[in-house]
Amino acid sequence: MMMNMRNTPAHHAHSGYLVEGRGSPLVLLHSSMSSKAQWDSLIELLAERHRIIAIDLYGYGDVPMPLNAGAHTLMTEVTRVRAILQRELGPGEPFHLAGHSFGGALALRLAHLEPSRVRSLALFEPSAFHLLPEDSDAMAAVRTVAQQVKEGLGDGSTLAAAGSFVDFWNGPGAFAAYPAARQAQFAAQLRKVDLDLDALINDACTARDYANIACPILLLLGRSSLACTRDIAAHLVGHLPDCLIGETSGGHMAPVTHRTSVNLKIAGFLNLIDNNVSYMRVHTAQVHEVHPRSVARHMGAELARRAREGNANWRARILAG
Repeated sequence: MMMNMRNTPAHHAHSGYLVEGRGSPLVLLHSSMSSKAQWDSLIELLAERHRIIAIDLYGYGDVPMPLNAGAHTLMTEVTRVRAILQRELGPGEPFHLAGHSFGGALALRLAHLEPSRVRSLALFEPSAFHLLPEDSDAMAAVRTVAQQVKEGLGDGSTLAAAGSFVDFWNGPGAFAAYPAARQAQFAAQLRKVDLDLDALINDACTARDYANIACPILLLLGRSSLACTRDIAAHLVGHLPDCLIGETSGGHMAPVTHRTSVNLKIAGFLNLIDNNVSYMRVHTAQVHEVHPRSVARHMGAELARRAREGNANWRARILAG
């Protein structure tokens, strides 16, 4: 007798990923300097209605560094994720996909390659640096921290370089506030951070390439986020066909530091999709039409310009709250 795996509770761990819960599959991809453990509270929240596959990316959690580090790209990571999904899902089985920072950029790449399988896409500040104009202040800031990482690896000042990377995302003094043991863990991950930054900066995809992602998309940003992540969002929303934009408490690391705020947004979004509710028709208490003034408040001048120009491909909405 064949079992219905979608309704069969699952709890098993492999080297480098965890499967938990029952229901429609949900794939989770974490940020740099993190692991699948960053999603523990979201897994606990959603395991009753989703079969969750939380994956450690190369160089993090239980997964070693890639064998050919010199040729590492986002596609290197995508290939490994797809191999895991081939083991855990049926042929062509659709799945929800969520990612944060580096994992968010990876989720975009995977959804671009598998548009017919991804049921929904939830992104928290995808660090898709390749979408930033080369001559922009945002790209200059990214390249500065990438160079600091390379210099730290080259001259052995890995602690200082790790501090530069952590403070880039979390603000001055953030790294110093961690205990020495945690600082050492960050420094030990610097080689992979270097690969992550190179992959994010040099990927060949453009914002226009991502226009083939036709599934519902939730794009979340923290209220204290950096200009570069908002600039990336600005480049994305002009091309993503169906995109909700939302804000949460906290900054770039809100999925870790403000988990409840982030998790409830993701859970609410998935609930709409699984219940076949079009988020374009969600009650106005939750979603309201974009207009230049609200966009400027939430997302900055670039999105306000796009709203004024009336980009025909942009049907983004702002998720209130």
